[in-house]
Amino acid sequence: MLAAAGTAILLCAVFVAAERDGLRLGFLLWFRHEGRGVDAEGVALLVVFAVAVTLMIGAFASADGAAPVALLANAAMKMALLAAVVFMLARPDLPQFENKSLTLRAVFYPLLALSVPFLYRLRGAPGRYPALLDLAWSFALTLDIVSNDLHWYGNWKHWDDAVHFINSIPLAALIIVLLFALERRGRIRLGFWGASAVGLAVYAALHNQWEINEFLMDRFAGTDLQPGGMAEATRNNLWSVAGSVVSICPLLYWKREGALDRAFVEPLGALIFGVHATEGTAVKPASAGTGC
Repeated sequence: MLAAAGTAILLCAVFVAAERDGLRLGFLLWFRHEGRGVDAEGVALLVVFAVAVTLMIGAFASADGAAPVALLANAAMKMALLAAVVFMLARPDLPQFENKSLTLRAVFYPLLALSVPFLYRLRGAPGRYPALLDLAWSFALTLDIVSNDLHWYGNWKHWDDAVHFINSIPLAALIIVLLFALERRGRIRLGFWGASAVGLAVYAALHNQWEINEFLMDRFAGTDLQPGGMAEATRNNLWSVAGSVVSICPLLYWKREGALDRAFVEPLGALIFGVHATEGTAVKPASAGTGC
């Protein structure tokens, strides 16, 4: 309820600020002033995304007992992603889509968002559906495409850094949870802090590869993914590292609340291995390790 009320108040403040040219608060609606006829569609997309984010906050705030909320948030986030793709395909002439791999995003983002439920059905994974993990993954994809649709990357020069920071939190957390799941199967033995350190290193390497791929796309495919050159790539890496470090905070909170295993580690273990994560192993749960 608090998250819903806060989101509603924030949206109202943004609308008022945009109407009065209060650009510092109203930047979320700058796309309305471009005169391209996307006023209603853009506002609708923003509202759908805000609702999905509100539900996501509620699901993560009560991770261990919010299965219905998590499933609802998942559906809302995927609807927001679908709406963002439709928006993109309906308005390919907008300046924010120039040299931005429009087709790749429109095709692969929805497929990636559906990868978790597809794998869950394919493997016949037992136990709890990894709704919160699916939600974190879908949010990272949706934030990027919504940011392109509403021209936030172009209208606010720091938005790219903000997205790298925000998205690094769920993505790095997913890697760390994967290590916890491997530990529960007896594949590794790292403890909470050891798995966190290895997860941060793996995420930093993967993000660095992402920046290299963007450079190669700009160089050989004619895209404009790094308009700021080396300075932008360096800032992106720094903000991503910062976000990945922050990702440890919610994991530590859920560990101390006793929700990390039940809501994250066990569902991911079942999804990957097709059996309960604890089956056939005497290894201590990662969330109950001694590394705190």
